[in-house]
Amino acid sequence: MNAKIKNFIISNLILLSLSFLLTFYFWDQIKLNYINEDEIVGHYSILNHHANNDILRFIFFISTPVILYLTTAFIFYKKELLVNVKSVFFSKEDNFHERCPDLIILNILIYFLLIFIFLSKNLPLHQLDIFHEGQLLSGGFNFVEKNKLWSEIHVSIGLFVDLLFAPLSWSLFGKESIGSLRLFILLADLFTHLCLIFFFFLFVKNLNIKENFKILALTILFLFSVYLFQSHYLNYRDLPLILGFILILYFYINLEKSYLGLIFLSLLCVLSLFLSLEKGIYLNFTCIFFLIYFLFKKQYNNFFIFIFSLILFWCIFYIFVGSNEFFAFLDNSLSVLSTSTYTNGQVYPHPFTNESNSARATKNLILIVINAIILLSILIFKNSIISNKQKIYLLIFFIGSLAAYQTALSHSDSAHLKQGIAFNYILFSFFLIILLQLPLRKLIDWINLKSKKTVLFTCVIILLFFSINKINIKNIYSFKSNMVNYINLDDSNFLSEKDYTYINNLYSIYKDEKCLQLLNYDNAVYFLIKKKTCTEYFLITDIGTKSQQIKIINEIKKRNLNYLVLGGPFDKWYVLSEDRFPYIFEYIENNYELSQEINSRQIYKKISN
Repeated sequence: MNAKIKNFIISNLILLSLSFLLTFYFWDQIKLNYINEDEIVGHYSILNHHANNDILRFIFFISTPVILYLTTAFIFYKKELLVNVKSVFFSKEDNFHERCPDLIILNILIYFLLIFIFLSKNLPLHQLDIFHEGQLLSGGFNFVEKNKLWSEIHVSIGLFVDLLFAPLSWSLFGKESIGSLRLFILLADLFTHLCLIFFFFLFVKNLNIKENFKILALTILFLFSVYLFQSHYLNYRDLPLILGFILILYFYINLEKSYLGLIFLSLLCVLSLFLSLEKGIYLNFTCIFFLIYFLFKKQYNNFFIFIFSLILFWCIFYIFVGSNEFFAFLDNSLSVLSTSTYTNGQVYPHPFTNESNSARATKNLILIVINAIILLSILIFKNSIISNKQKIYLLIFFIGSLAAYQTALSHSDSAHLKQGIAFNYILFSFFLIILLQLPLRKLIDWINLKSKKTVLFTCVIILLFFSINKINIKNIYSFKSNMVNYINLDDSNFLSEKDYTYINNLYSIYKDEKCLQLLNYDNAVYFLIKKKTCTEYFLITDIGTKSQQIKIINEIKKRNLNYLVLGGPFDKWYVLSEDRFPYIFEYIENNYELSQEINSRQIYKKISN
């Protein structure tokens, strides 16, 4: 290592440490005046915290070390930097292509292993999560009963998740049950995992490295993917982003014009908003930079094909659902985007402190900084392992991973911090494969000198050894009968004794009522007692504005509801419903009285005039 490189590294390590000290000091100083015109009660309102504070703090934390790194790079390598950056963005080159038959064999083997592992599972019999699983069950039940979309049902996550997943599972398996939905979600997770493996295969295949190391890299990435799914970093809701990244990568590695890929990507941009509004926004945000690249490279044909396809698919959607549902979708989506952070948001933990979840939050931020610095190094310094087009792709992937981190910024509990950082973990794994070529050159050369069959056989043994305790031949053989029994299992098998008693009591109370309106977080109740919601809000966690509360009050008056369900266990992430909805509860106090209490839930009955 020469003196120039050594001084460059030491300078950046010092500046990186100073940047972390600087961001630690100024973190709490970055804040906007809190305004709550909609009178939403949540963690932000309690702490007078503006929703954009966390975004600004995040930008400050990430940009400070990145700017310092660019500055030192410009000082030390001004001439090389300008030449290399120009080469990345303006040079024309063919991508590296090599036939990799053994890599394809390994990829197919991984697919079969994932399927065998899936078929070997004991189907889950754990107690129903009345809150989270209840959202899918009751949303689907309400859709079946009302036969309407956004016009009569408030959608919080996305059309498919909130309304269509459960009916699709019931239609596919022929049984309206909890087991059907759970099995459908397991299948959706499996398909998402298979897509992620194909994404890894596509990326590794097109690196300018020998096939032996590609085989080893794909093996390691598969093991990593299992960790991501088992540790709940990824799930079926990430499918739009994974498919989007696959299509964008396909475009960059394809030597021919990939108009069909652009058309599919534009279709995905529309469909993704229906699977998960949040993930769809991230994908569409990423595609904006994809379009900017077209303009920058003067690829106007690609730009106009994408835009035309996008407009066409939105027009088809408008015709398919009709104007009423289309504008209801727009109104619903804008409502969710403008209020969800304030209704459910949590303040992002101060880095390097003992605040709850600060350790994970800090680790995530540091990883993003590391990814940013590695990416810049790849862009501004020569690297023969990846083509210039792939370097641009990594830049777009990084932008997409930053967008996805909004999940963690707006909902900063442990689960969402994990979900938000997932794509940055994937990006870091790509960087490791690229960067380890130099320090591990002797080991890699030794691997590459071995015959392809030897390396493939070794990796297959590793995969089989990893999978041996996850594959159950007996379960695979009996999967069909187990599946049928599981689908037809009575829903009571998924309820605790207390919840079973609670549901039976509610069923008796509401047997003569046309509808039900919950004002607590027992989302599954609509499905379990087979009563549709009296208002459009079957899920109250994503509402809270004064206008929404007044709307619910008017519906209660209009329908002259005899009973209301309040109280009970609630997710600790949320504020108590009586605190969140002061206008609704003021109306209840004046017009209803406590009738009975069942397992900490209160049943209120309308006061007779």
